[in-house]
Amino acid sequence: MKDDDNTMASLHIELAKSKRQIAALKLARNELREREKKLKESEVRLRSLVDAALDRSKVGVFILDSEFNVVWVSDALRRYFGLGDADIVGKDKRQLIHERIKGIFENPEWFQEKVLATYDNNTYVESFECHVLPGAGRKERWLRHWSEPIELGTYSGGRIEHYIDITDQKNAEAERIRLATALEQTGESVMITDTATNIQYVNPAFEKISGYSREEVMGKNPRLLQSGKHDQAFYQELWEALSAGRIWKGIFVNKKKDGELYKENATISPITNKHGKTISYVAVKRDVTREIKLEEQLRQAQKMESIGVLAGGVAHDFNNLLTTIMGNADLALMDLKEDTSAQRNVLEIQKAAQRAASLTRQLLTFSRKQVIQPTVLNLNHVVSGLEKMLRRLIGEDIDFLTAYEPEPWHVFVDPGQMEQVIMNLVVNARDAMPKGGKLTIETANVQLDSGYLEDHGVENTPGSYVMLAVTDTGVGIDSDIRPHIFDPFFTTKERGRGTGLGLATVYGIVKQNKGYLWVYSELGEGTTFKVYLPRSVKEEELVDEKMPTGNQLRGVETVLVVEDDETLRNTVKKMLQGYGYRVILSRDGQ
Repeated sequence: MKDDDNTMASLHIELAKSKRQIAALKLARNELREREKKLKESEVRLRSLVDAALDRSKVGVFILDSEFNVVWVSDALRRYFGLGDADIVGKDKRQLIHERIKGIFENPEWFQEKVLATYDNNTYVESFECHVLPGAGRKERWLRHWSEPIELGTYSGGRIEHYIDITDQKNAEAERIRLATALEQTGESVMITDTATNIQYVNPAFEKISGYSREEVMGKNPRLLQSGKHDQAFYQELWEALSAGRIWKGIFVNKKKDGELYKENATISPITNKHGKTISYVAVKRDVTREIKLEEQLRQAQKMESIGVLAGGVAHDFNNLLTTIMGNADLALMDLKEDTSAQRNVLEIQKAAQRAASLTRQLLTFSRKQVIQPTVLNLNHVVSGLEKMLRRLIGEDIDFLTAYEPEPWHVFVDPGQMEQVIMNLVVNARDAMPKGGKLTIETANVQLDSGYLEDHGVENTPGSYVMLAVTDTGVGIDSDIRPHIFDPFFTTKERGRGTGLGLATVYGIVKQNKGYLWVYSELGEGTTFKVYLPRSVKEEELVDEKMPTGNQLRGVETVLVVEDDETLRNTVKKMLQGYGYRVILSRDGQ
C-alpha cells in the first residue's frame, strides 16, 4: 500500500508538473500569437510608414522575388501605373509588362527592352527616364526608373525597382528651355550682369544689334557700349534706381562695335534671391533707332507742310500787293518823261518790287502753289545745258565733275524748275567750299524698294526713279543744323549772302513733282544732296522757248477780270485799258 501511495503521489506530482507545463505552453503559445499579431501589426504599420514615406518622396517601388514575381508594390507606384493589388501582386513581372504595363508608356517597345534586359542579366544597376501617358486612372507624368539586384535576405536573387516622380523637375526644365529659347530667339537685346556689372549672358539679338559676339563681351563691363552722349547725371540716376531695388526705364544712345551710334529703349531690373538680396541685373533693350528716325522725319514733314501752308498764304497776299505796286509803277512810267528824278525814283520802286516778287515766287515754289508747265525731260540734257554757266558760277578753285547715266530714263518736270534746283544746289555746294574743293553732279537710274523708302520715313511708293546727286567736299553740315536746312529763311551764311530760300525752293520743287530729297553729310567730310524724281514713260519733248512779241500785247477785245482784291482789280483794269482792251470787272464769279 505504501508503494501504491508513493506511486500515486508521484503521479500527482508529475500531473501537476504537466499541468504547469501545459499552462506554460499555452501561455507561451498565447504570447507567441500576441507577438505574431504585434509583429503583423508592426509590419502593417511599417509598410504604411514606408508607403507614406515613399509617397511623400514620390517613389514607386516594385519588389520581385528570384522568379521575378511581384511580392510587394508601393501605393505610389499603383497610382503611377493605375493598377490595383489584384493586377500586380503575385504576378510575373515579365507577363505584366507584356499585358498591362508596356502600353502606358510613350515608347513601350523601348521600355520593355530596357527592363527585360535586367531580368535576363540580373547583375547590374539600370537607370533611365520614361514618360507615362494619361488614361485609365493615370496622370501624365515623368518617372526615373532605377533598379538593382537584391543580394541578401528573403528575396535574394530578386530585384527591386524604383520609379521616382520627376514630373516637376521635367516641367521646370521644359519651362527653362522655353524661356531660354525665347531669350535666344527674341528680337530684343537681352543682357544679364552680376552685381559688379560683369556681363554673364547676352542673347543673339544683342550680337546682331551691337556687332559684338558673345565671346567678346563675356565678363566685360557694359560701358564698352557707351557713346559719350550721356552725362554723369544720366548714369547716376540709373544706378540710384537700381540700388534702391527699382526698375529703371529709359533710352540709351549706344555705340556699335563698328562705331555706329544707335538708340535703345531699355528696361533694367534687379534680380533678387528668396531673401530679397540683389544677385544680378537683367537689361531688355529694343533698338528704336529707326522708329525715332521715322518719328523725327514725320515731325519734319508735318512742320514743312505747316510752314508751306503759311508761306503760300503769305506769298499769295503779298503777291497781290506787289502786282498792284508793279502795275502802278508801269502806269506811272508811261506818264513820266525820261531821265527825270521822278522816273528814276519809280524805276527804283520797280526794281525793289521785282526783287520782292522773286522772293514771293520762291515762297510759292516752296509751298508748291506756283503754276508749272511740266514736260518730259532728259536730266543729262538739262545739266549739260547749264554746264558752262555752272563752271563760271563756281569759280576756278573748285573742280567741276559730271557723271552721267549712259541711258537715263525720262522725268516729267518743269524745265525752269529743274534748272532752279540744279542752280540752287550748286550755289549751296560752292559756298560750302570757300577754300576750293571738288563738286560732282551725277545722274543715275535707280529702283527704290519699300524697305529703302520706309528707312527714310516717306510714303511707300516704290518704283523707278531718276537720281540727281550734287556732292561737294566742303565743310559739311552739323547734325544739329541738318533738320532745319529746308526751312524757309534759315541760313548759316553771313548777312547779305543769302535769303535762306535756296534749299527751301529745292524742297518745294521736288515735292511738287512727287519726288524725294535727302541729304547726307558729315562735318569736315562734305555733303551730298540726292534728288529722286519718278520715271516718266513718255518720250522726251522739245520745249518751245518762243516768247510773245511786243505787238501781241495790244488788242481791242473785251476782257473779264475777276479778282477779290479791289486794289489789284483796278490796277489790272488800268493796265489792260492802256493796251487798248475793254475791261469788265467782277469781284467774284456771281
